[in-house]
Amino acid sequence: LVAVLCPQADNPEECDAGIRLYWPQFAAAMYPVFLEPNDVCGQIGACKVAKYMKTFVPTCDECTQGVEAVAAIIGSEGKIVEIIDFLKGDGCCGSDATCQGAADALMPYAMPALAGVLVERASSLCCDNSPSQVCC
Repeated sequence: LVAVLCPQADNPEECDAGIRLYWPQFAAAMYPVFLEPNDVCGQIGACKVAKYMKTFVPTCDECTQGVEAVAAIIGSEGKIVEIIDFLKGDGCCGSDATCQGAADALMPYAMPALAGVLVERASSLCCDNSPSQVCC
């Protein structure tokens, strides 16, 4: 995130420090909630296919489309607003105004950047992370 977001920031050093300070706790708080595997599976429609085909092994296209669907979810404006609200509340920041400001400042840029990386690296992610090494 630092390499993608900070070079274009008004204050690159502050951006770097803020991401390094807040991203680990933001990621730890949001991933289990917003990227919970069963929920994401349902959102992208993959669970329906796998449920009816017990031995379902996706093709490379199916896998990359799934990764791209996850990217679309996490990069959507509505989901980003949900994530920010969650982080600013009891999900992470609580009453810490500095943390809340960091969530407001970082997440509208971080989530689309992460979504872009998912799309860009979909084939390699499918190769490296699927049991059948699809797309390799």
